[in-house]
Amino acid sequence: MKVTQKDYDDLGWACKMSLLFKASESKNINEHYLYTNFREWIKNLTTDQAFSLTFENKYYTLSEQKIATPKIRAKERGIIKALKYYSVWQIAGIIGGLVVGTAGGVGLGSLLGIALFYLYRRSKDICHKQCKSHHGKDYKRCLYSCNIQAAKKVLDDIYKEMPNCSKNKNPDKCKMKLLKQGQRWRNILNKQKEKLINI
Repeated sequence: MKVTQKDYDDLGWACKMSLLFKASESKNINEHYLYTNFREWIKNLTTDQAFSLTFENKYYTLSEQKIATPKIRAKERGIIKALKYYSVWQIAGIIGGLVVGTAGGVGLGSLLGIALFYLYRRSKDICHKQCKSHHGKDYKRCLYSCNIQAAKKVLDDIYKEMPNCSKNKNPDKCKMKLLKQGQRWRNILNKQKEKLINI
């Protein structure tokens, strides 16, 4: 399977979104100006920087990144293939296996979050293509309506995975992580609904 630059960009976007949500939910970054500055910094990361920060808890400068890129890209390719071919729950497990030993504080909740953001990004791209013939407010209505359906699909995927928690070594913790993801995606869904209403 060919891995394209778009695949890398989508993975980078998913890593950035995961980092941003973790920051917004963190008690350590709760001042508005701190979060705003951090958000801008995250947005300016390269795909490889976002990936290594997420999975290795390392920040590489651009010059350092050039040396580390082959190793990072090999891991990214493995994760992208998992994202394209497996279920959400399988994806989280596969990602965990691919980054074991280097993932530091990346737990199942974060891995699941990255998988969901990646899948959502792919759906949003389809929305942009579907709505490109519309203009002005009609384009926004089409786009937000489509994004709402994409977010609903992510929510459905989350709750479909709930029975798999019985196979987990800690079923209660597994369910809590899924419920937390569910709350996050309900918030994303509600924001898209608000945008649609306010056109």
